[in-house]
Amino acid sequence: MSKKDPYINLYYRVVRQIARFVKFIRGGKTYGLENVPKEGPVLIISNHNAAVDPLLTIPAFPYHVTYIGKAGLRDNAIFNWFSRNMNAILLEDDKQELAALRGMLNRLKEGDSIFLYPEGHRYNTGKVEPFQNGAAFLAIRAGVPIVPLAVRDMHYLFIPGKHKIQVRIGKPIILEEGLRPTKENMDMVSEQLRAAVQELVDQCYGEGESPRIEAAPSETSQIDK
Repeated sequence: MSKKDPYINLYYRVVRQIARFVKFIRGGKTYGLENVPKEGPVLIISNHNAAVDPLLTIPAFPYHVTYIGKAGLRDNAIFNWFSRNMNAILLEDDKQELAALRGMLNRLKEGDSIFLYPEGHRYNTGKVEPFQNGAAFLAIRAGVPIVPLAVRDMHYLFIPGKHKIQVRIGKPIILEEGLRPTKENMDMVSEQLRAAVQELVDQCYGEGESPRIEAAPSETSQIDK
């Protein structure tokens, strides 16, 4: 971890250690650690299973990662407290997308790394839904490596059973220089990134396996409210 990282604090370090312990207890597997850049900033994109997704992805990165949360998380005292102490970004208003993107872009320029769920909601179907263009905008404007990541069965993290909890990390994606954030280019990049995450999601399932398509017992809905 770099001493210059202004976002690392004691709380973040403690949560990282707790995450490693939870991963060990639950037998969670992480594949592709060799693909993680040794230094940031990077833009990390992933499918989204459950609210606890960040818990097992934090240890994969040797530097601070800023997670982005929806405005609605402010209404939950636990998530609000957790996010604030982790130096995460909770959107002030789900409709103020441009202002939020500028804040994320500034973090990247400062050397921090950003973790996004471009689908915008939680899904447990094994299919990666179309990406919103925010990640593509950041990727084009910031010019940083993009690390695709996939998770499996995170929604069963605290539910007893032999679930195959996984984190899979793909090779960093580097966009061509000089790309402008036009609608056409952002649509193209969004699909490129979605396909990279879908490939990793597919790798989470072995021969003869198929994703659970029912809502997980820990979820009241597949979609964040």
